[in-house]
Amino acid sequence: MVMVLKDSFFPPLIALLTSPPDVENFLTADIDILAPSIGNIRGDYGPLGPQLDFDRLKCINKQINGRVLIALHGTNDFTPEVMRRCIEAGAVKLNVNKLLLECWDVQLRNNAGLPFMRLIEEVAKGG
Repeated sequence: MVMVLKDSFFPPLIALLTSPPDVENFLTADIDILAPSIGNIRGDYGPLGPQLDFDRLKCINKQINGRVLIALHGTNDFTPEVMRRCIEAGAVKLNVNKLLLECWDVQLRNNAGLPFMRLIEEVAKGG
């Protein structure tokens, strides 16, 4: 379940989200990629799951008008539908480090007795 974060929802948290002036400030720093805060967080989400402001992401995408790309952190718990909505709203880079680390951890435990280079080869071929 994903709830949409509106200005009337959790008002104290609104100040943590990326605003239009924030976007302009970042752009003046000559960045290539903007990673806005739209309710996404690094780490695990609470029992309500991700609470994202897709309208904010769409507005940010419109504001940057192709000047930079949009990346999102904290996408590990996003469903395929949420990922799709983020992409449709302008995100082009969705960081999923935790998902990759979890797969590596399983492979490491299952193949702990192998020499390191063989372990890398096994992981590369999905073994």
